[in-house]
Amino acid sequence: MCHWIFLQLFSAAVDVLRRIGEDGRVIQEFIELGARGKVAASEGMDAEAALGDIPDEFLDPIQYTFMKDPVILSSKGIFLVITNELKGRIQEFIRSQELNKHGEDLSMQSSKATIQTATREMLLD
Repeated sequence: MCHWIFLQLFSAAVDVLRRIGEDGRVIQEFIELGARGKVAASEGMDAEAALGDIPDEFLDPIQYTFMKDPVILSSKGIFLVITNELKGRIQEFIRSQELNKHGEDLSMQSSKATIQTATREMLLD
């Protein structure tokens, strides 16, 4: 969900709570919940950006956000059950993306070192 939609919804809800005369403590708790939700959403977006292209199977089908702890409804449809197989594939994807990023960082450092060495040699000649 976009940040501005998230903020609009919480702002509208706070307005409704004020109009119906809800206790100020409840309103304050709701405002704090909105702030924590905004921070969590922002952190989630940062994590998704760092991972690059995320396979659709790792995205929540409702919110279309990256799932870290995927769950399904039990066969009785009452309780949520962690899907360990999907969770394992997601964790492996995260590890591979981190290794790829680390490899790219090392490659860039190696390229910089090569350029610096070549530059020094050219200056010495």
